[in-house]
Amino acid sequence: MVDALEGADHHGGAGAPQLVDAPWQRGPARHAADPLAPLIDGSGDGERVAPDPAGRRLHDGPSPPVTNPNLGRRSTKLAASAADWFRHPRAREAATRHAPRNGPPHDARHCRRQYPAGLNAIATSSKIFSTTLSAIRGRSTGFSHSRRAGVFNSRYWPGTRLVATFSLVRMLFTALPAYGLSLPLVPLAWAARAAGHDVLFASANPMAKVLADAGLQVVDTYPDRDIWAEFAEIAEHGESFESDDVRAIIESNNSYGYVAWKTISATVEAGRDFGADLVVYASDFRSGPFVAAKLGVPALDVGNRMAWAMRDREFREKPSILNDPTLTRLLRERLDLTAAEPVPLAGIDPRAPSLGGIVDDEVDEIDGRPWWPMRSVPYNGGVLAPGWVFAPPARPRVLVTLGTTVPLLAGFSSLTVALDALSTMDVEVVLAAGNADLTELGELPENVVPTGFLPFSTVLPRCSLVVHHGGAGTIAACLAYGVPQLVLPAYGENRESADQLTRRGVALQHDPETLTVAQAQATVRRLLDEPAFAKVAGEVADEIARMPSPAAVITKLERLVG
Repeated sequence: MVDALEGADHHGGAGAPQLVDAPWQRGPARHAADPLAPLIDGSGDGERVAPDPAGRRLHDGPSPPVTNPNLGRRSTKLAASAADWFRHPRAREAATRHAPRNGPPHDARHCRRQYPAGLNAIATSSKIFSTTLSAIRGRSTGFSHSRRAGVFNSRYWPGTRLVATFSLVRMLFTALPAYGLSLPLVPLAWAARAAGHDVLFASANPMAKVLADAGLQVVDTYPDRDIWAEFAEIAEHGESFESDDVRAIIESNNSYGYVAWKTISATVEAGRDFGADLVVYASDFRSGPFVAAKLGVPALDVGNRMAWAMRDREFREKPSILNDPTLTRLLRERLDLTAAEPVPLAGIDPRAPSLGGIVDDEVDEIDGRPWWPMRSVPYNGGVLAPGWVFAPPARPRVLVTLGTTVPLLAGFSSLTVALDALSTMDVEVVLAAGNADLTELGELPENVVPTGFLPFSTVLPRCSLVVHHGGAGTIAACLAYGVPQLVLPAYGENRESADQLTRRGVALQHDPETLTVAQAQATVRRLLDEPAFAKVAGEVADEIARMPSPAAVITKLERLVG
């Protein structure tokens, strides 16, 4: 962590110690209850510590004084790490390397007491990726971090400056370019940025602009084209197949695989130009681990579904579009990869524990990666919200939505029966349909309010029920806000999600192809009138609220790669 000693005079001398602060190190005066104080100023060895008029801590015992008002914002965990560092034999080796020539023995206690500036250099930043600690613990992640430097003048080595550098990670995020599959990663990207790390999101239309509007740096990996429309066009007309393997991917309706194959090269190029140290990818984006392998950096696997996670052995091993051997071979050939698929540095499971998630960290039984729980934070954009949406409704408010994908693929026909059923009930219906054309629905009932695009975080807190298609993003938001659900599953994976929600008692479901008005009304009445549904939905929301935040996960990632 202390990268260099500048200057030639390594002899003792008098004078007050001075810290030359880098901008990110400036902050409030040090806390009296600083958990690092016993390590930094030696007070843990029995020296008497007296307050300084300027708010600093000064020794009046045998150890020399240390003046640094900006320390003290690191957690007890870093304090424990520092303690481990000084107890370890390699700490003595490090102290010897950086000590004055012909100096006294440099055991752990001597290093702590006689060269506190060196410890200051280790412990100053609250965002340390301590490569020194990594070496001591025998870990190596292969990171080539961005560097931030702080310069320290030492009173013990006059004329010498200790140059401390702090490593920040360049994180390349990537996910399938769909609202419900990319946006779950945004809060984690925000947490990384708030911690000071560099973030670049590799995506394609329609998500490139959406992610940029979320305040992230974005590179478009398929510019000026709509990759989903292209897939639909090729699948419908059976033209422009680039090879028999590509034909097999398209004919199996593996749109996820097609997007991964078409964008993987541009994603690697973006990561290389960005200087990525870590690839953060959504579990359902098959190109993620191969991008990391090509760049030669670790990867973080982030779950973005409520129905499954790669932690589930049964799901991981069953045949699916995510482990299609033809797709795997195509991706390898695209990048000229021959090595085995790398094991992610860690995996994140965002599911509530009662829906298959985890309470505490677990070790993967197949490949040994750690799995971490993480709270799902609903985000699907911002909006200039209408005032009525925040006011308590006069009657139960029911949100009706088909997300962003189903209207494009199948229109709104599956909602006709549901809207007809709700039209004669004493409820307020909010129809969130984005920019979709609603003409096929005809004249809307009087109690239906079409809103266009409306973020879940805006409307769900006042809702009593949500009628939807079973999309990943919609389910995650409903669970986080504790709202019962009526699921009209659009296709295979939606049905699996609906089954899981029904078993947990937070939802009821029905096949939209066979749903009648009478059945829809009976189901809605049950969900609104039977308190068990709202009670269980609230219990799941409480589970999610207790899970670690994205910021906590970034801190855990820092410890792992540090």
